[in-house]
Amino acid sequence: MTLTNWLNLSENQPWNKKPKKRKTITLVETHYKRGSRHNKIGMWLMWLFYIVVIIQVVYALSVIPFWPITATIISGLMFCLYVALRAGRGD
Repeated sequence: MTLTNWLNLSENQPWNKKPKKRKTITLVETHYKRGSRHNKIGMWLMWLFYIVVIIQVVYALSVIPFWPITATIISGLMFCLYVALRAGRGD
């Protein structure tokens, strides 16, 4: 895509154009099975990683002696949580 195609001012609203249909070609056939042993092990490892990260963040916040830094970090994390929850609802 060139710059002249992107800046085509002859159209009223170029951002409302319908996208071109692309043909999807699957080159590899997947053999994914929900609930397989491989999947369960991967999910256990993922949740274990999440728990370890949460424990590390809580420990780091408890070790920082200067409370304004901790308060700023916690307020930033709460804002990120708020944004994620609002985006999940589709508002």
